[in-house]
Amino acid sequence: MSGIQPPEGPASPQYQAAPYYPAAQYQPPRGLSIASMVLGLVGLVFGWFMLGIPSIVGVVLGHMGLKREPAGRAFAVTGLVTGYIGIAFGVIGTLLLLASFLLPFLILLGVAGSEYGTSGY
Repeated sequence: MSGIQPPEGPASPQYQAAPYYPAAQYQPPRGLSIASMVLGLVGLVFGWFMLGIPSIVGVVLGHMGLKREPAGRAFAVTGLVTGYIGIAFGVIGTLLLLASFLLPFLILLGVAGSEYGTSGY
């Protein structure tokens, strides 16, 4: 009997099914809170010469994030704290900038006014 014999040699590879990955879990939105944190940090670092504008936007977004996104509370609070500190730096920087421009003129006017106005001649 001449039967067909299977070929000898290494066994053919066995293919397995692709591994199962569970579906992505629902993540509650945190966009406003993260934007608040990023703008608060940017305002903290660069706000002193940007007049505190990123910090102001960060504070507004932080308050919106607290109301709308309870899952992003930590990000929103971080944005609020850094935003308010950045606003304070922005106000101080603006006052120092104004003082550095106005103080020399006020000194000159004060010296000139006292020199000519109160001499009594």
